[in-house]
Amino acid sequence: MPSAPNGILSGALSDRRKPRVSEAVILKGNSRPAGGKQLIVLDGPPHSWRLPSSVSGTAVTVGVFDGIHLGHQRLLTEVARSAAESGRTPAVATFDPHPLEVLAPEKAPRMLTSIAHRLEILEEMGMGVVGVMPFSDIREMEADAFISEVLSGCLRAGLLVVGENFRFGKGGRGSVETLRRAGSRKGFGVEVVGLLASHSLSDPVGVPINSSRIRRCLREGRTGEAAELLGRPFELRGTVIHGEQRGAKMGIPTANLDIPQRMSMPAMGIYAVWAEVEGERHPAAANLGVRPTFGENRLMTEAHLLDFSGDLYGRHLKLGFIGDRIRPEIKFGSADELLAQVNRDIAEVRMRLGSASADPSTALE
Repeated sequence: MPSAPNGILSGALSDRRKPRVSEAVILKGNSRPAGGKQLIVLDGPPHSWRLPSSVSGTAVTVGVFDGIHLGHQRLLTEVARSAAESGRTPAVATFDPHPLEVLAPEKAPRMLTSIAHRLEILEEMGMGVVGVMPFSDIREMEADAFISEVLSGCLRAGLLVVGENFRFGKGGRGSVETLRRAGSRKGFGVEVVGLLASHSLSDPVGVPINSSRIRRCLREGRTGEAAELLGRPFELRGTVIHGEQRGAKMGIPTANLDIPQRMSMPAMGIYAVWAEVEGERHPAAANLGVRPTFGENRLMTEAHLLDFSGDLYGRHLKLGFIGDRIRPEIKFGSADELLAQVNRDIAEVRMRLGSASADPSTALE
């Protein structure tokens, strides 16, 4: 759960994608110098990207990087290390929306992180340049053209750092060997990073860490395991909106979050979370569900911030999930039965969060 970086934001990502990254210069087809260690975000079709002259060469990796899990972090750490050793700027070429939204919308996954969240984490990991391209603009581009126009051309790549299973170009016809052949001609290097695997109760033999595996953990309520694979608690982010006031009438007010539709959601039920609003963290009990006791069927995400008073409407709230789901959603015979169980849930949340640090960097220790 990274904290927001400091600095300025300029340029023009749409409101849907505008990052909550303040130390970013958003370049859309025009050139301006990078100051200090500002993150430079190149947004839009690659042919419109213009790197500042101060960026003479880059070490680049390419991918969606949804979730930026431990496997991604291993790759990005190598990009930062290699860039520092060679005097280059560490860079990432990524996509928004997900390529499957273009190629096969019915198969497109729900996202673990928004583009804004990804930019925050990439900046924290030391990246200096991020190119965010719509996949529709490069879907017909052959691998050699992608290398020449995007990597060597737009990003001035002197080094490519990729995973061992990296594929790119139209139809996925480009491979690591394609990069190496091009590198020998164009004068850039290629480093290959092995996949990172882990063991778990659900995958005892050890399988590569990937975003699909984390989504499965969420669907099964295993948010604690998802956090282990991400290297930080899984987060939901949204704006607090007005609800039915049912919690307030029961003496347990909740903040209802407007979560973007394409985001991955944990299984319905009760969770212990750290809720962050405007940089302040509060222990909270989160409920994801349809409120069956009241005969409702619309999925809601709501959080009761413990020992908090104040108006949250219209404010941006982040929920960091600690441990696995406490219990699934249950239909109770009455509101009184529900209230009794909610009070037991809150006691469990207090106990769970009492042994977990509010500092996300230590939440997994």
